[in-house]
This record gives sequence, structure tokens and C-alpha cells, in this order.
Amino acid sequence: MRRANLLSESITSHLSTRIRELYEHELDHQVSAINYHLFDQTLILILEGTVTPPEQLLTRISQKDLARQVRDVLDRLVQPQIRTLIEEVMNVEVVDFLSDTAIESGRTGAIAIFEFRPNLPPQTDRQSTSAPGSA
Repeated sequence: MRRANLLSESITSHLSTRIRELYEHELDHQVSAINYHLFDQTLILILEGTVTPPEQLLTRISQKDLARQVRDVLDRLVQPQIRTLIEEVMNVEVVDFLSDTAIESGRTGAIAIFEFRPNLPPQTDRQSTSAPGSA
């Protein structure tokens, strides 16, 4: 069975909800839009409106270096969590995750390269077939 329908509307809706909740919970900030593009085993995310008001203020008052430092800290906080959300929602293993934020545009772009998880039988089924005391 081909996995072309992997990024169904329900998956994108669920992933969007979880990413929005992450930004609201961790940064007290609302993302304005999230767009997805899927190419084989590569997911591209474009998040709009990710730059927080403090970063915007620092940029306006010509403190771009400080705004960049703040963004780097925030990215280190949310990037691993976005990676985990992708793995959970899509039932994949993300093997590489690249992300960056353009403070000037307020956009964050991310690329998640993933592998499909094998469908293994549950651990308990395999154990129940072994005879007691066998190794």
C-alpha cells in the first residue's frame, strides 16, 4: 500500500493543533498559520507568525543581535518538541530535523526527514509463544 495519503487532512489538523498548543504553552504566543508540503519521506513545515513581541521590539529598536540570541534560545526550546510531535502524530521516526526562523518576516521553516516505523507485532504476543524457562 502506497503512503501517498500519509498527510491527510486529519493528520495536518492534529499536527497543527499540537504545534499551536506548544507555542501557546511554552511561549504564550499564537502562530498565525502552518503550511505543510510532503515529498516522499520529507516533510516541510512553514509556520507564520512565530516571532514573539519581545523579539519584534528588539528588532524595532535596532537590537537585532539580541533578538537573534533570544530566537536561538526559543528555537532550542521548541524544535525538539516539534520533532517529537511529528513522530507521534505521523507515526514515523524523524532522522534529521532542520529549522530556522527569519525574524524579519516572522516565519519559521522546518524540514523533517523521516523513516516509516516498521509494523512489528506487539511484544506480548512474541513472549506468549515461548515455553517457560526457554531462552
